[in-house]
Amino acid sequence: MENLTKLLNELAVKLGTTTEFLWEILLKQAPIDAIVGISLIVLFLILIIPYVMYIKWFSKHCNELYKEDKESIHTVFCVIILIIMFALFIANICEINNTITAIFNPEYWALKEILKYIK
Repeated sequence: MENLTKLLNELAVKLGTTTEFLWEILLKQAPIDAIVGISLIVLFLILIIPYVMYIKWFSKHCNELYKEDKESIHTVFCVIILIIMFALFIANICEINNTITAIFNPEYWALKEILKYIK
Protein backbone atom coordinates (compact mmCIF):
# COMPACT_ATOMS: atom_id res chain seq x y z
CA MET A 1 0.00 0.00 0.00
CA GLU A 2 2.93 2.33 0.64
CA ASN A 3 4.10 1.83 -2.94
CA LEU A 4 0.65 2.78 -4.19
CA THR A 5 0.62 5.96 -2.14
CA LYS A 6 4.11 6.80 -3.34
CA LEU A 7 3.15 6.22 -6.97
CA LEU A 8 0.00 8.32 -6.58
CA ASN A 9 2.05 11.13 -5.07
CA GLU A 10 4.55 10.95 -7.94
CA LEU A 11 1.74 10.98 -10.48
CA ALA A 12 0.11 13.94 -8.76
CA VAL A 13 3.38 15.87 -8.78
CA LYS A 14 3.90 15.15 -12.48
CA LEU A 15 0.37 16.34 -13.23
CA GLY A 16 0.74 19.40 -11.03
CA THR A 17 -2.09 18.47 -8.68
CA THR A 18 -2.71 16.65 -5.39
CA THR A 19 -3.28 12.98 -4.65
CA GLU A 20 -6.65 13.80 -3.14
CA PHE A 21 -7.73 15.52 -6.34
CA LEU A 22 -6.70 12.48 -8.43
CA TRP A 23 -8.66 10.23 -6.08
CA GLU A 24 -11.75 12.45 -6.37
CA ILE A 25 -11.51 12.33 -10.14
CA LEU A 26 -11.37 8.55 -10.11
CA LEU A 27 -14.36 8.34 -7.78
CA LYS A 28 -16.32 10.62 -10.12
CA GLN A 29 -15.34 8.38 -13.03
CA ALA A 30 -16.80 5.24 -11.40
CA PRO A 31 -20.47 6.06 -12.16
CA ILE A 32 -19.54 6.98 -15.72
CA ASP A 33 -17.84 3.62 -16.18
CA ALA A 34 -20.90 1.93 -14.71
CA ILE A 35 -23.21 3.77 -17.12
CA VAL A 36 -21.07 2.68 -20.07
CA GLY A 37 -21.20 -0.92 -18.86
CA ILE A 38 -24.97 -0.81 -18.42
CA SER A 39 -25.31 0.81 -21.84
CA LEU A 40 -23.42 -2.09 -23.43
CA ILE A 41 -25.76 -4.56 -21.76
CA VAL A 42 -28.84 -2.63 -22.91
CA LEU A 43 -27.44 -2.33 -26.45
CA PHE A 44 -26.87 -6.07 -26.55
CA LEU A 45 -30.43 -6.77 -25.40
CA ILE A 46 -31.89 -4.26 -27.85
CA LEU A 47 -30.00 -5.84 -30.73
CA ILE A 48 -30.50 -9.49 -29.88
CA ILE A 49 -34.30 -9.44 -29.59
CA PRO A 50 -35.04 -8.33 -33.18
CA TYR A 51 -32.25 -10.56 -34.48
CA VAL A 52 -33.74 -13.66 -32.87
CA MET A 53 -37.21 -12.69 -34.09
CA TYR A 54 -35.85 -12.23 -37.63
CA ILE A 55 -34.08 -15.58 -37.59
CA LYS A 56 -37.30 -17.30 -36.45
CA TRP A 57 -39.27 -15.54 -39.19
CA PHE A 58 -36.70 -16.35 -41.83
CA SER A 59 -36.50 -20.02 -40.87
CA LYS A 60 -40.27 -20.31 -41.38
CA HIS A 61 -40.23 -18.52 -44.75
CA CYS A 62 -36.92 -19.72 -46.13
CA ASN A 63 -38.43 -22.24 -48.55
CA GLU A 64 -40.82 -19.64 -49.96
CA LEU A 65 -38.10 -17.04 -50.47
CA TYR A 66 -35.45 -19.31 -51.97
CA LYS A 67 -37.14 -22.12 -53.85
CA GLU A 68 -34.00 -23.33 -55.62
CA ASP A 69 -31.00 -21.60 -54.07
CA LYS A 70 -31.03 -21.64 -50.26
CA GLU A 71 -27.47 -20.28 -49.95
CA SER A 72 -27.54 -16.55 -50.37
CA ILE A 73 -26.23 -13.24 -49.16
CA HIS A 74 -28.78 -13.55 -46.38
CA THR A 75 -26.84 -16.43 -44.83
CA VAL A 76 -23.64 -14.40 -44.88
CA PHE A 77 -25.48 -11.45 -43.36
CA CYS A 78 -26.89 -13.60 -40.55
CA VAL A 79 -23.49 -15.09 -39.76
CA ILE A 80 -21.85 -11.65 -39.62
CA ILE A 81 -24.58 -10.36 -37.30
CA LEU A 82 -24.20 -13.49 -35.17
CA ILE A 83 -20.46 -12.89 -34.83
CA ILE A 84 -21.09 -9.27 -33.79
CA MET A 85 -23.69 -10.40 -31.26
CA PHE A 86 -21.28 -12.98 -29.86
CA ALA A 87 -18.56 -10.33 -29.49
CA LEU A 88 -21.00 -8.03 -27.67
CA PHE A 89 -22.00 -10.92 -25.42
CA ILE A 90 -18.36 -11.65 -24.52
CA ALA A 91 -17.71 -7.94 -23.88
CA ASN A 92 -20.73 -7.80 -21.56
CA ILE A 93 -19.63 -10.88 -19.65
CA CYS A 94 -16.11 -9.52 -19.24
CA GLU A 95 -17.30 -6.12 -18.02
CA ILE A 96 -20.19 -7.07 -15.74
CA ASN A 97 -17.96 -7.43 -12.67
CA ASN A 98 -16.35 -4.05 -13.32
CA THR A 99 -19.77 -2.43 -13.80
CA ILE A 100 -21.18 -3.84 -10.58
CA THR A 101 -18.05 -2.81 -8.67
CA ALA A 102 -18.24 0.73 -10.04
CA ILE A 103 -21.85 1.03 -8.90
CA PHE A 104 -21.63 -0.45 -5.42
CA ASN A 105 -18.00 0.11 -4.42
CA PRO A 106 -16.46 3.02 -6.33
CA GLU A 107 -13.44 3.21 -3.99
CA TYR A 108 -12.46 -0.35 -4.82
CA TRP A 109 -13.08 0.32 -8.51
CA ALA A 110 -10.77 3.35 -8.34
CA LEU A 111 -8.10 1.32 -6.60
CA LYS A 112 -8.35 -1.39 -9.27
CA GLU A 113 -8.02 1.25 -12.00
CA ILE A 114 -4.89 2.65 -10.40
CA LEU A 115 -3.35 -0.79 -9.99
CA LYS A 116 -4.24 -1.68 -13.58
CA TYR A 117 -2.25 1.26 -14.92
CA ILE A 118 0.65 0.83 -12.53
CA LYS A 119 1.32 -2.69 -13.85
